[in-house]
Amino acid sequence: GEELRQAWTSETALDSLMSKGSVWKYYDGGEVPSDWQDREFDDSAWDEGPAVLGYGENTRVATTLSFGDDPQNKRPACYFRRSFQVDDLAGIEFLVASLGRDVGGGAVLYLNGQELVRSNIGEGAMFSWGGGTPEAQGYYTLLASAESLRQGQNLLAVSAHLSHSASSDLTFDLQLYGVGDVLAGVLEEIGLEESVWSVLEK
Repeated sequence: GEELRQAWTSETALDSLMSKGSVWKYYDGGEVPSDWQDREFDDSAWDEGPAVLGYGENTRVATTLSFGDDPQNKRPACYFRRSFQVDDLAGIEFLVASLGRDVGGGAVLYLNGQELVRSNIGEGAMFSWGGGTPEAQGYYTLLASAESLRQGQNLLAVSAHLSHSASSDLTFDLQLYGVGDVLAGVLEEIGLEESVWSVLEK
């Protein structure tokens, strides 16, 4: 914890780019066009609401999503988009995301139309099931290169996937930081457990 704390305080350019509980555009009606993750995609017809977004037994859900007409044959995925501003790229080499998702599910993150990182889901079409290993429900820390980050307006898009058609829950939330080489190296060394956030937020 002390090594991580020192790296966190020594960075000269740490940016909190997105907070948990942010308002997202979302689509829960089935398949989406192939360019849905692009910056130029018109999401004006999408609904919006604050995270946590989802459905099921999670009492933290602030925006309830639709899974379709059949609870035993739910839609495989829901889709989310959010713009955010970066005033200065100096010192930001990596992005650290704390991703909230349901047990056994998966997610794919895109930044400005480019795939950023995957969580518990393999390669394949986006209208598909999360096929990864079941993990404990909660938040998962992900580390990715910031090479697709731009000065000015950016667009983060996320597809959240159920593990199977009768899954009881789907939840989504996300927190995003921009970090430098020092902190990214420490994070890789100690592992990306959710416990790192309890250190960084002190």
